[in-house]
Amino acid sequence: GVELAVARATDSLRRLVTAREGELGTAEARILDLENTQKQLANELLAVQSAIDTVGDPRRLSRALHELEERHVAALELMGETSEENETLAEQLEALKATIKVMGGN
Repeated sequence: GVELAVARATDSLRRLVTAREGELGTAEARILDLENTQKQLANELLAVQSAIDTVGDPRRLSRALHELEERHVAALELMGETSEENETLAEQLEALKATIKVMGGN
């Protein structure tokens, strides 16, 4: 009786140890996976930071682009106004030439 009980208890404990060893192996593998993921994310973060250092902060670049677009629109408006002024001056010059021609008889 006692030997059988000890043998059963020993067998049960061995199965429990084997199961725990399997769980431990799974946990260790998961830890390695998580460490690899952490390293990959750290590398990606460094790459993004390096890109930001190289080309600049996207928010700052966006603001600079917006300012540039505003200046471009203002320049186009000024060019339009200048073109209109040039046309007016050209018309006035032609009218003045016509007046001089009529007055001078040429």
